[in-house]
Amino acid sequence: MKTTAETDSPGYEATDASPRVVVLTAVVLAVGVAVSLLVAAGFYLHRYGPLVGKGDAPRETSFHTGPEQRTSVENEWTQLQAETRTHLEGYGWVDRSKGIVRIPIAQAMERLAKEPSTSAPAASATPKGGRPP
Repeated sequence: MKTTAETDSPGYEATDASPRVVVLTAVVLAVGVAVSLLVAAGFYLHRYGPLVGKGDAPRETSFHTGPEQRTSVENEWTQLQAETRTHLEGYGWVDRSKGIVRIPIAQAMERLAKEPSTSAPAASATPKGGRPP
């Protein structure tokens, strides 16, 4: 047996959405977006200053480059790269007591290319089939 609420229900909402609620929601959303943009602009101006100073030409405020914007990783990388280049391109002692020196890598590669290879594997006597003769 059906109750009166089930028999009287048309299968959809009996009343429409209130225009007052819809407009109020839109206004609150618009005000929230505007406040968010103003706060973001305030943070940006606080961090980077005004876009144009007195008598200055407009300056770029994003994607700064230069030493003042480098991270510690970038500074360490530059230093390591310079040390590596000096190590690879210069002369130095590896072990002074044994008389072992370091020569520039370009010179070392030239010397290695000129001398016959003693570490190349000898030609195998085994044919391609894998069985010895």
